[in-house]
Amino acid sequence: MAEALLTIKDVIRVTKLSRTTIYALIRDRDLPTVRIGRTVRVRQVELDHWIISHEDSSDGLGSPPSPLRCPTCGGNLAETNGQKVLSLQKAAARGKCHER
Repeated sequence: MAEALLTIKDVIRVTKLSRTTIYALIRDRDLPTVRIGRTVRVRQVELDHWIISHEDSSDGLGSPPSPLRCPTCGGNLAETNGQKVLSLQKAAARGKCHER
């Protein structure tokens, strides 16, 4: 079964972010893409993972947001800080356990 590939316009529509912001996220490798020739597409599943990883789960009552968990092993991705967390999130989004 083929994965859904979104155009940049689709990503803008879903996220309500500007075109400039979307391209900056792609440039900074924060939002994974698929390149086919000169075209750029975003996998629907990658966008869904990106949105989930950027949700503000705070309830406004001072509760801390719940930690990010590896979907493979359930480990806490927030235990490591900085750039490594981002790469762990990307690995987990691709179904690769961060413990390997």
